[in-house]
Amino acid sequence: MDPIGFSMENFDLIGKWRDREGKTAIDATAQLVDGTKLDGPVSLRRALLTRSDAFVTVATEKLLTYSLGRALTYTDMPAVRAIARDAQKSDYRFSALVLAITKSAVYPASGIREAFHNLSHHSHVRANMDKLAVLNTYHVTTMSYLIQKLKATPDGDGNLLDHSVVLYGSGMGNSNQHDHEDLPIVLLGGASGRLKGGRHLAFPAKTTMSNLLLAVLDKFGIPLEKFGDSTAKLEI
Repeated sequence: MDPIGFSMENFDLIGKWRDREGKTAIDATAQLVDGTKLDGPVSLRRALLTRSDAFVTVATEKLLTYSLGRALTYTDMPAVRAIARDAQKSDYRFSALVLAITKSAVYPASGIREAFHNLSHHSHVRANMDKLAVLNTYHVTTMSYLIQKLKATPDGDGNLLDHSVVLYGSGMGNSNQHDHEDLPIVLLGGASGRLKGGRHLAFPAKTTMSNLLLAVLDKFGIPLEKFGDSTAKLEI
C-alpha cells in the first residue's frame, strides 16, 4: 500500500471510522517521497493543499481515464492542462472539473478538436453531425484494432476473441435528445462457443438494454431472473 493509503487506514471498507481492527490498534502513519510525514486524513489533506496544482492534475488524469475507458497518452496532456485551467475559474470545484471534462476535446487523433459531448447534442446542425460522424468512425476504428489484437492472441484451443464477448455500441439511439431507444449495439466474440456471429438481430421497439445484458450474463454461465429493469432474456 502506498503512503496515501496508509494515512486513510482508519476508514474501513464502507468508510466507517475505526481506531482498531479487532484487538490491533490502527497505525495510520506514513511518509511521502519528499519526507512529509502523515498520521491520518487530516495531515493528508494538509499535505495535498500544499500541492494543489499537482493534485488537480492527477485528479483530472484519473477522471479523464475513467471517462474515456482507456489509458492516457502524451497526446492527451494538452487536454488535461486545459481542463485544469477551466476548473480553476471556479476555484477547482469538483462539479467544475467534471463539466470541463465533458466539454474537452479528448480525441486529437480523430482530427476533430471539438468536444464529443457538445457534438453529440448537435441540434441537427449538419456541420456538427458530420463531425460527430467522424468521431464515431474513429471510435469504431479503435474497436476494430482491439478485436484484431484479441483474434491474434492465442488462448487455449483458440484465441482470446473466441473465448470473449465484447459489447460495443451506445446507450442512446439519438444522443441529441437522450433517446435510449433503437440502440446501435454489436456483440463480438465467441463466448467459448456459446455465441454465434455473422447475424443481424432486430427486436421489438422499447426493448430494454437490460434484456440484452441478461442474455450476455447467461452466455457466461451466470443465469439471473432479472437484471436492472429487464423484462425477459433476449434470445441471442
